[in-house]
Amino acid sequence: MPKPTPGAQGVSNPAPAHAEANPELRLAMQALRKGLEKCVAKDLAGALEPFQEAFIHYKRAGDNRSASLTQKVIGLCFDAIKDPNHARSACKTAIRMLEIGEMPDEAARVMLMMARFEARIGANRDAVAALRTAVAVYKKFDHAQGLAEALCQYGEYEENQGRRSEATIH
Repeated sequence: MPKPTPGAQGVSNPAPAHAEANPELRLAMQALRKGLEKCVAKDLAGALEPFQEAFIHYKRAGDNRSASLTQKVIGLCFDAIKDPNHARSACKTAIRMLEIGEMPDEAARVMLMMARFEARIGANRDAVAALRTAVAVYKKFDHAQGLAEALCQYGEYEENQGRRSEATIH
């Protein structure tokens, strides 16, 4: 039975059993906890270092799924502190690590995040490519809710680019 560990706000959360067997996973979870505590304190810039540390530990442990999801969180932090270039880079890392077949919903969601970051820095071709990929993944895996979200975001993108007629197609 896993031992309880303190959460970000003093809440007790059981540690996954695999974390006890792999010290890198334990270190990753400790770093994540530090990052979450900083997020709760509204110090998103300060949360980046522990989240990066968690990413490194997950990679060392061979847990690419958790490493990629940590990169997604890092991207969101960079976005919140108005650094779209670093947010974009974190999303690209997350996408490279995700096997679309393993976690199609999460991969497509990260593609939608990246499309927003690409659009903010004026990388319009890359934004469209990310949107199209997300739509294709959601269609392939017959994920109606995700597809609706992706098409709405694609339409908003087209409208923001002044292409109202294209926006209504999506």
